[in-house]
Amino acid sequence: MSGVPTDIGVFSLSDSSPILAQCRKNYKPMRNAIKISLAILGLSLFLSTASFSVTEISTGDLPVDTSNLPAGYFLYVTNEGGGGGGTTVVQISDDGTATVVGTGFNGPSGLAQNTLATDPLLYVSDDNNGLYTQALGDVFTTVATGFNNPNGLYYDVANNDMYIAGSDRVLLLDLDTMGQTVLAQGYNNLQTVVQTTSGVVYFTDSSGDVFLINPTDTLPLDAISNPATVLASGVAPGTEGGLVMDASETFLYVSDYNEGKVFKVSTGGSVTELVDFSDFAPRGLALSPDGGTLYITGYLSDEIVAYDLINDTATLFADGASTGGLLNGPFGMVISANDYPPFDGGAWDTAVLEDRSEAVPDQLALQQNYPNPFNSGTVIEFALPRASDVDVRLYNLAGQEVLRLATGAREVGSYSLLWDGTDAQGRPLASGVYLYRLETGDRTLTRSLLLLR
Repeated sequence: MSGVPTDIGVFSLSDSSPILAQCRKNYKPMRNAIKISLAILGLSLFLSTASFSVTEISTGDLPVDTSNLPAGYFLYVTNEGGGGGGTTVVQISDDGTATVVGTGFNGPSGLAQNTLATDPLLYVSDDNNGLYTQALGDVFTTVATGFNNPNGLYYDVANNDMYIAGSDRVLLLDLDTMGQTVLAQGYNNLQTVVQTTSGVVYFTDSSGDVFLINPTDTLPLDAISNPATVLASGVAPGTEGGLVMDASETFLYVSDYNEGKVFKVSTGGSVTELVDFSDFAPRGLALSPDGGTLYITGYLSDEIVAYDLINDTATLFADGASTGGLLNGPFGMVISANDYPPFDGGAWDTAVLEDRSEAVPDQLALQQNYPNPFNSGTVIEFALPRASDVDVRLYNLAGQEVLRLATGAREVGSYSLLWDGTDAQGRPLASGVYLYRLETGDRTLTRSLLLLR
């Protein structure tokens, strides 16, 4: 090949060679660059094999601060009962004072609030598969029944809708029409649900996955045939925990009841372990109004921890001692500026199940209960020819009120009340004759029934 050397000889450079001088000039920067590259490579290898975890926290070591709430706010919490049998809703004020504001429930779990109503409303769900509400200064009344373990509630302010998570599905309840829409089904042991202002719905189940439902999804979603999108996988497997979203709708906080952990999940899907408890089963979650404090219920220890998200520190906000023993398997929470006072006579009796037929009756009527006499349960029916505020109560023969069977506004229709013969605290009533009375403002109808034990 012409012009191409076939042999390359070895050559040497003198110390004064400009080529060697340039090499010497570049040597130190090149050496440093190589060192930095090797250090980065070593760090990468270390990070790929190292295991990091958050330091465990024992609630027994936490400082106590029962006045952690912002001034003028109240924390409301449902007592599902750590071993079952919880019956109450408790209010904790900004000075740490605890008060029962609702009784007579059967394992109350879900809690939500409508702050934009003329009279703000507090909503509660329980193991009798009902949804109940209380206006300021009023008793709890039934909104709807027939749900299947309605564990989690989320109120949509813009549309007056209630999202309900329970058993295997997520439901949307239109509180104006009382119509129900199944959003997702076929999942396992749903506990909580939240919704964004853009209409995206997030929920968790016992798989530990965090799922999302987009407004454009074809409903209902089905775990097998039409599954919901997985935002983050295996965050808290087997969990019976909580879920709450920050005000910016950027992060979700998820509690893992089984492992004692709380995670921070971005809406982009990244997961960060926030806190690890050694002796605390975190369940319900609520954020302070400024978003700086995460309140966490300890389901088995009857405690509430306040976790400072800014400084990564925790304090014990409430326990059995500070609340006078009023916490019993605390679960759902809301933080509110509204002071819902305790009401006289206990809560709406959750042993009463209500059903309604939309057929328009000819006249106001209160039917004889059936069966009568009865032992374990009886049905009381009444009919409203026009929408009315109703009050159906049970009295003994001495004229003392025993139970509120139904109260509040009702639409036109025929109503059936299934009552199991217990009082507002779930205690069986004694055998005897009782009077039940329907009042609608301008009319009063009364009948008697016979309970035999």
